[in-house]
Amino acid sequence: MEGPGKFLMKHIWRFQQIGGLVSVILMCLNLTIPLYEFSGWRIVELGVPANLDWLIVIILFSIIFGIALLTGYAYDKVFKLWSPQKVVGIERDPYAKGRLTPQEYLRYQYIFIPLLIKNGLRAEAEFNLKWNKRIYEQDPEFRDQVLNIKKYVDQYKLKNIEDRWLQDMNKIIGEQYKVKDKKVRADW
Repeated sequence: MEGPGKFLMKHIWRFQQIGGLVSVILMCLNLTIPLYEFSGWRIVELGVPANLDWLIVIILFSIIFGIALLTGYAYDKVFKLWSPQKVVGIERDPYAKGRLTPQEYLRYQYIFIPLLIKNGLRAEAEFNLKWNKRIYEQDPEFRDQVLNIKKYVDQYKLKNIEDRWLQDMNKIIGEQYKVKDKKVRADW
């Protein structure tokens, strides 16, 4: 059973998901009714009985709705004017601070821990390595996600990735803390 906060959040999220469609429907209604009021008498002159007003309104609504959907399709697929945004990548539990995502885990393994070792903070690096190892070994689903990310990254890996990493790190941290050793990277 979920609490009231999670229940409310779920329904707010669901409403946000259909918000775009509701907005298009309301726009079509707002355009259909004045358009019918403006052109309804002309349609009656064409021989359509006056008791079929509802059918004319539905046809006008469908035409306007179709135009709106075709415009959205062209905007997205044909002209490619829309780009996706990753607003919420994962649902996080704010009380589980020790739980890393697979991306965070790999950042610790390949960026933060080697920098700790290089800067002489070996105790902190060992603590982080133990912590990462515990998280990795406890959860098989987490382990599968990490391995999938590693497989994807290895598939597109550059030939001299370690040399490139050294050059980039030297640019970032400057000449004062120049990294000279390729073997800084922490292994599993």
